[in-house]
Amino acid sequence: MFKKTRTKLIVMYSGLIGLILLIMVILFYFLLSNTISNGEEKQLRLTSEMILKEWNNKMPQTVPSSPAKATYINYVFIPLNQFFVLTSEDGAVLFHSLRDEALLSFLKPALEENLAASQYAQYTTFKFQGDRAFKFCSIENQDRTVLYIGMEVTDNVKLLSNMKWVLGLIAGLLLLVSIGMGYWFSKRAMVPIQRAYARQQDFVSDASHELRTPLSIMQASVEVLEEEQNALPAFHQKVLKDMKEELGRLTRMIEGLLTLARSDSGRLEIARDYFDLGALLQSSSKAFQILGTQRNIQISCSTAHSGGSGFMFYGDEERMKQLLYILLDNAIKYNQPGGEIQVRLWRKDHHAVIQVSDTGIGIPQENVPYIFDRFYRIDKGRSRLRGGVGLGLSIAAWIVEAHQGQIKVTSKLGEGTTVQIMLPSIEK
Repeated sequence: MFKKTRTKLIVMYSGLIGLILLIMVILFYFLLSNTISNGEEKQLRLTSEMILKEWNNKMPQTVPSSPAKATYINYVFIPLNQFFVLTSEDGAVLFHSLRDEALLSFLKPALEENLAASQYAQYTTFKFQGDRAFKFCSIENQDRTVLYIGMEVTDNVKLLSNMKWVLGLIAGLLLLVSIGMGYWFSKRAMVPIQRAYARQQDFVSDASHELRTPLSIMQASVEVLEEEQNALPAFHQKVLKDMKEELGRLTRMIEGLLTLARSDSGRLEIARDYFDLGALLQSSSKAFQILGTQRNIQISCSTAHSGGSGFMFYGDEERMKQLLYILLDNAIKYNQPGGEIQVRLWRKDHHAVIQVSDTGIGIPQENVPYIFDRFYRIDKGRSRLRGGVGLGLSIAAWIVEAHQGQIKVTSKLGEGTTVQIMLPSIEK
């Protein structure tokens, strides 16, 4: 009973913890990436400022627009992992500090394609020879030349790439830890609930059991009075009749509570044996024929085999009989004069399908999902007048679940209700 609740708590706890850990991992990676990127850009800005200062102070004011060959210049203040390329206004390379001619050849079209001359243009990262990475930006000089300043960031890119895998692995491990913590938290959270529920079930079971004796005595007393009811005034006879009905209703409620309490606590077991399910349907339907005739309700029963034979089922015959009695009793109670009740049984993929349909008053669609809840009644006044206590369908659902089956209700207000039960492992 608590399995679904505990599963929800595990999902909630582990999901919440996992979400917090995931946010922390993403935030850490973002801060690390942002710190590294800001450091790279800061280094590029400082180097570009020193190069521009050196260029404007010492270089000639007039630079040829299209030199035959770019001139190599090595400034001592440029770190080994940085370089610069100075181009003319039309894009021709004038000066550079690249020691790798292949990189220079690669840079020419890349610079023309990716960067436009503007003051501190957007920083761009590109790959060279597959695994090497470079970041650079462009600056327009006073003499219309364009300075491209760059640095190799291969180590930083590899660091961030490796960090993704490390953080992903850490996130996976932390997720497993969060699931374990969620399981532990849910277990601790369910302990007081389980204890309270166990005490409640013990109380219901004990109270129901203790009430059976005085109810039996009262029932016997009423039966004794009934022997002399002809000598009683009409009013006293009516009181006696009402008392008998209320005692019957109270007895049914106590029996239902006791059954559910024992089933919840695991003290009520299913006595399985082979029996003819078709014959049980026939006999149960016949048992309600008299009551149906009194209320002008026709009851019909049909199975896939003539005579109701051929449906040997492995289960608890008494509980299945109780299930059918509950369904037939409800079908008669909430039917209309001149109505019909159809009881059907057929085989479907090694399953037995039982269907009880009536032409009664029906159930509003918004109430259908709750009809298996204990003490749930759509119209409490109407249910009380018809003798209902709101436990019958709860017991029916328990019997079906105890046989690993499924129960489904479809209904339309004013047209009737159909209860369909699918039971597994039917044998010939």
